[in-house]
Amino acid sequence: MWKKFVLLTALTLFSFNLFAHGNEWIAAAVLFKDAKWTPVQISFWPVHLCSPRTDVYGLAISPGFIGFANKVCGISSGIIFLQNENFGVTASIYSVGVKNNVLSLGLVNSWESNNGISLGAVNCIYNNSGRNMLQIGIFNYAKNGLQIGLLNYNPNAFITWMPLFNFSFSDKADK
Repeated sequence: MWKKFVLLTALTLFSFNLFAHGNEWIAAAVLFKDAKWTPVQISFWPVHLCSPRTDVYGLAISPGFIGFANKVCGISSGIIFLQNENFGVTASIYSVGVKNNVLSLGLVNSWESNNGISLGAVNCIYNNSGRNMLQIGIFNYAKNGLQIGLLNYNPNAFITWMPLFNFSFSDKADK
């Protein structure tokens, strides 16, 4: 169990490093490079319909290994799906991004901020901007918000490690 936790933590750190340095280098072939937005983004890595910097207003899917989109207003799905902002439903094995505004479903959800619901086995919300609304999972990590799960960690809560639920609504999310 400990090895799996370390592996998931390493994968989460790698994904945020990827966002910090830009994800354009992973998109080896892009069919429509200059599109500002699209109703459909299909990523079958390393080939992408549109650039990872493109906004999607509709459906973003990745039947291949990894998918990208800048902002998704609709549904996004894939094995691993990276996006800056989610304004709809993300359903992936590993969902990662900067801001979840509605619903993120996945085995692992890793977001910078969560203004919606993060539902998965492992939920990590880093809260460097925005608030964490709700996490439901086996293990939850966040610096504020409501957590429901078997093990919850919140460094700003009255009791930092709690089984079943934990919460804090501190204004000091960046502690």
